[in-house]
Amino acid sequence: MMVETPRLGDLRASRDRTLAGTSTIEPAALVSLADLEAFGALNLEPMPTDPLQHLQRGFAKTRPYLERLVRHDPARTRNISERDGYVYSMTPRKILRRVLDHTLDHMNQVEQWIDWQSDGVAPQPTDGWAPSGITFDEDHVSLTEAELAAWLWRIDRAVSLCIHRASQLSPAQRTWQPPDGSWTLHRVLHHVARWYGYAVWLDEALPEEPSSRYVEANRRFTNRVRKLVDSPPPADLSFYRNGGLEFSLEEIIDEVLRAEEEVQRTGRLAPTPPEVD
Repeated sequence: MMVETPRLGDLRASRDRTLAGTSTIEPAALVSLADLEAFGALNLEPMPTDPLQHLQRGFAKTRPYLERLVRHDPARTRNISERDGYVYSMTPRKILRRVLDHTLDHMNQVEQWIDWQSDGVAPQPTDGWAPSGITFDEDHVSLTEAELAAWLWRIDRAVSLCIHRASQLSPAQRTWQPPDGSWTLHRVLHHVARWYGYAVWLDEALPEEPSSRYVEANRRFTNRVRKLVDSPPPADLSFYRNGGLEFSLEEIIDEVLRAEEEVQRTGRLAPTPPEVD
């Protein structure tokens, strides 16, 4: 017989209260809550605290999802949102574009940060970069196996170069704090390593109906918590948010419980500030 810990009991009781009150909860709030918990489940996969190892393991997790993109309907967009309200709208080609652009953009950032640190040359904004919130017409074009192979070749090369460049950074370069308070390269690399934050949302798409979406996301989150309670990760592994910030299991459980309590009490879920510090 499986023993339920107090935290798992808290999550179960909160889930029951949420489901009992769905008639007074705005559908958009239930979707936002579901997406928060789905991202929580994704982020609760332990990753190395060493950023170079995180890059390697992060891409190893990502690539199988990329290999399966031809299985998905290019005309259908799957959406998932962060708690700050930022919406990731994903199609097969868009995932490929975002993984490649994500890699190239932050490789450029690394070089600009090194110049900033060593020569005092302030970085320049990158022209032509399109964030996840932008969808182009070409993102809905069908994808053949040959085209996917060409994309994967480019992505593999870019990621290999990124990992190689990261391996050349000294500890002082990785931990140098820019004078304007922006991200250290240590944090940038942990952020880059989360290619899987783009790649999983077609294979692991949530139901679109709000209640079903919440039930599935809550199941994923609770199952992940249960596994971590039963088998805590070793000290050289941790959890990372999209912005490369480290967090604890207790912190994400508390965050989910606070969000659920807000939805139960008000029927809504207010967005939080973007992940900065």
